[in-house]
Amino acid sequence: MNYTRCARRRFLLAAAVAVSPIKLLSSAYAQQTFPTRAVQLVVPFPPGGVTDALARLLGNELQAALGQPFIVINKPGASGAIAAEFVKGSPADGYTLMMGHIGTHAVNPALYKKLPYNPVTDFAPISLSWSSFFVQTDRLFDCRFLLESIGWQVAQCGVQPLAVVEADD
Repeated sequence: MNYTRCARRRFLLAAAVAVSPIKLLSSAYAQQTFPTRAVQLVVPFPPGGVTDALARLLGNELQAALGQPFIVINKPGASGAIAAEFVKGSPADGYTLMMGHIGTHAVNPALYKKLPYNPVTDFAPISLSWSSFFVQTDRLFDCRFLLESIGWQVAQCGVQPLAVVEADD
């Protein structure tokens, strides 16, 4: 099995795991009247990225489970602040959701003194749909230990890293 095919399978498996609680709870939602109209799923990045792909996958599954369209709206720019401000300004009725991100809710408050939103008080988290881990070092760092650790993890746990990149400059 080649690497691209393996990475695609891992992505689809992770997406299926993220969507499975929706399928399990769909009967509980069927007894409620929400949603009665289309729901906007706002992505703070341009189309084509991982967050966009996950939003579209979730939107399709939610539409199938709940019977109403989930429309993905991409609002890129300002490190996600444009999308966050848009969602903050929308009525708090559950019909506008945002694929929150570490950038919009943790990095931006650390980088910018003034944001048009407060990530703690202006939003209510409803689900964790995706989590990733990534390590970056400068080129002077001896990364043999890190690469050996990844090799050990693969051998012991069968967990495959999505990408290991080494650069020689």
